[in-house]
Amino acid sequence: MVNIQHSILLPAVVLATWTSIWHWGRSLIGFLLTLIFGIPMRKDAQWASNRTIALDSLKDGVWLNPYRDGLLNVSVTFYVLSMAFAITGRVDSLYFILAWGYVILGIVFSLSSALAIGAINRQFLFFVSIAFLQILSVRFILVEFVC
Repeated sequence: MVNIQHSILLPAVVLATWTSIWHWGRSLIGFLLTLIFGIPMRKDAQWASNRTIALDSLKDGVWLNPYRDGLLNVSVTFYVLSMAFAITGRVDSLYFILAWGYVILGIVFSLSSALAIGAINRQFLFFVSIAFLQILSVRFILVEFVC
């Protein structure tokens, strides 16, 4: 039987697993297929990502080289909050709703780079996920330090 203190870490584990598969798995599969089928690779191939516009910004000159190698694509703050809630044990159904909502938004947002959902929808997903994270943060502070 899983107690509630451990089950609140499940959304964080799901998001970390998704990040691992989506961001690292695609590159690994491409590399393995290249080796298996003997496709020649350029010796000067760069392993860095191509330059992209930040969050599909419509403003000229807002170029970034995105970091696609790990946990910075998802919020480290979410992982820390999940562990903090697990340590304190003060959780309720609102935490689960917000945490799973954040996980779903994170997965959809990462898929939006592969799907054509539009810049406005992509930015909307980003800001809604940030709002979920802010609610979780403020809620933790209020529950732990005020109440």
